[in-house]
Amino acid sequence: MSVHKDKTFIPAFDDSFPNILSALPSTISISSGLKDFSLETYQLPKGGTPELCFEHSAIGINTGQSVNCVFRSGEHTRHFPLLTGDVNIIPAGCTFHSSWDRQTSATVIILSPELLTRNAKALWGKKDAFTLKLSLAAQAPFITQLALAVVDELNASKVDKTYLTTMADALAVHLLKQFSTRACKKPQNAGTLSTQKLKLVIDYIDEHLEFSITIDELSKHASLSQHHFSRSFKKTTGLSPHQYIIQQRIEKAKQMISQQKISIDQIAITCGFSHQSHLNRHFKKLTGLTPRAFQNF
Repeated sequence: MSVHKDKTFIPAFDDSFPNILSALPSTISISSGLKDFSLETYQLPKGGTPELCFEHSAIGINTGQSVNCVFRSGEHTRHFPLLTGDVNIIPAGCTFHSSWDRQTSATVIILSPELLTRNAKALWGKKDAFTLKLSLAAQAPFITQLALAVVDELNASKVDKTYLTTMADALAVHLLKQFSTRACKKPQNAGTLSTQKLKLVIDYIDEHLEFSITIDELSKHASLSQHHFSRSFKKTTGLSPHQYIIQQRIEKAKQMISQQKISIDQIAITCGFSHQSHLNRHFKKLTGLTPRAFQNF
């Protein structure tokens, strides 16, 4: 691992990247057999990274529970919730460090500059200048589904490199069209909540999960009308306020069930559900298990 101007500089596609997070309890690095595309999965405890600067582009996908993140790059600091399935896109050359407030899991995809340049030339017909845009907590279901497909393929008994090459190219084209400075599209933050307003709302929800939470209360915290707030919240998080509240209540219930200190009926009330069957219905919908089955899992 080399150091450049007091920054941890990570060369592409060697053993340095996994070593940064060597203190983590579980790291799975799956070789794709491709020189410009790799994938790793992590079980992340509460914590953060040192200051990093990649020579390649990296995509981090939150595959675990929702977490609250702090991302610092230069003089800019951003606080934001990272929901399950959300994507962080870190362009090559971006110096940053980040932290998160609870354990979760993540899949990290690494793409070489050559992969992006080759697909940019094929996409636009010439070698135009472009860079990927730093994108945090992006809702990018195509990327999430592609990553899952790649993981399944890499875990197969016989890996099809043609399939992986096609998926790598598809990912590169998607990034270039949706998340690059060359792409012509509306700013992603148009009509979304500001970071400050979103934090106020998220903090209020976290502090009042056991109580009834109304759209009127949340919209007042954001200083918006109920209609404007609901629309902006969904555009920002990918979930309606009601869906987000239910998701957070289920996350709290999962933590309490794992501790096994009180009954599931009591957990339901503590997490803001009217009764245990209300918890059971939403818990199974989001996790595929009943609370009792989750407890015994």
